[in-house]
Amino acid sequence: MAETPLDSIPSIFQELRAEFNSGKTKSIAWRKRQIEQLYKMCDEQKEVFASAAHADFHRPTAETLLYDCGVIRNECVHTLNHIDEWARDEYRSDSLAYATMDKCVHREPYGICLIIGAWNYPFLITLSPLIGALAAGNCAILKPSELAPNSATIIAKMVERYLDPSCVRVVLGAVDQTQALLKGDIDHLFYTGSTMV
Repeated sequence: MAETPLDSIPSIFQELRAEFNSGKTKSIAWRKRQIEQLYKMCDEQKEVFASAAHADFHRPTAETLLYDCGVIRNECVHTLNHIDEWARDEYRSDSLAYATMDKCVHREPYGICLIIGAWNYPFLITLSPLIGALAAGNCAILKPSELAPNSATIIAKMVERYLDPSCVRVVLGAVDQTQALLKGDIDHLFYTGSTMV
């Protein structure tokens, strides 16, 4: 697994921030396309994912196909079925004092989401939060666990191949890369792991 150079991490944040500020990720069509591509990735590459998980920690193929690829695909379908509803403005009339005013909840993306994965379900715990981040219109940085190096390498290759690389990036490495990411311009963090970290 080739680690991401530490000095490249600030430029990753700058590039993602510029892309987010361009408004590209606010498009519902763009969001749907990314989630469709994520589904396609998990469907077309499921055997590759299973081989990587087996090489990392001898996990049975069926477990990766069911718990990683199957769950992610189901979540993609669910999200695609509901994204229009979730993105729609919500008008409210919940208070007599403000009855004459139009009240609206308008959902806005956060910006850049950092997703730090775990070794035991490297695809599920890294890619599942990505679905929500993309559905909400965010850019994302994925940091797969260095304890599953084959899976991390596959995630990096496949994300670059299937998803928009100007809005979704993968950083490979260990503690130094994670610390550099945590010092970056993060708007939302998804993390599964030990409190010691």
